[in-house]
Amino acid sequence: MLTRAGVANRLGKSIATVRRMEGVELHPAVDDRGIHWFDIREVEAVRTALRPDCEHRLGMDFSGHCTRATRVNDDEPTAAPEEIDEGASRNEHPSVVEARAWAEQARADAQAIREERRRLESMRRQARSARVKAAREIAQARRELIDELASCDASVLRRLTDYDRAEILALLEEE
Repeated sequence: MLTRAGVANRLGKSIATVRRMEGVELHPAVDDRGIHWFDIREVEAVRTALRPDCEHRLGMDFSGHCTRATRVNDDEPTAAPEEIDEGASRNEHPSVVEARAWAEQARADAQAIREERRRLESMRRQARSARVKAAREIAQARRELIDELASCDASVLRRLTDYDRAEILALLEEE
């Protein structure tokens, strides 16, 4: 028994095409979880029926299955020989080459994310350091203000307006 993905791979078709074939060429059994299971004999019969068209229009892989990667789509031009990458020269299946490319891109993305995290962590440390420095400077300014007020003559302190006293108290109470 095969799932839709297995049938799609076996026929060299997309899962959407397999779904369209259901009830017409393929008749799956549905289990209690809603998974469609296809009889291998029925799939092979459909593949055999598609084979003449498949051999004419598609590349065949080593097992005789139609390969999706080499399928000719009437809407898309086929790749020119000079466009075939190095994977083909190593006789790798196109899906392996594609998987390698995806893996390389994932590694590059992961490296970029690590570098961005390092950069952000550095910025976070710098911001934390700036906050600590600012807090020290504010504490020093408060101490200096307190010392200055303590050294002031009482007549000077009496001349302060209510607004001036409120400002001084606000500065002393800030954290």
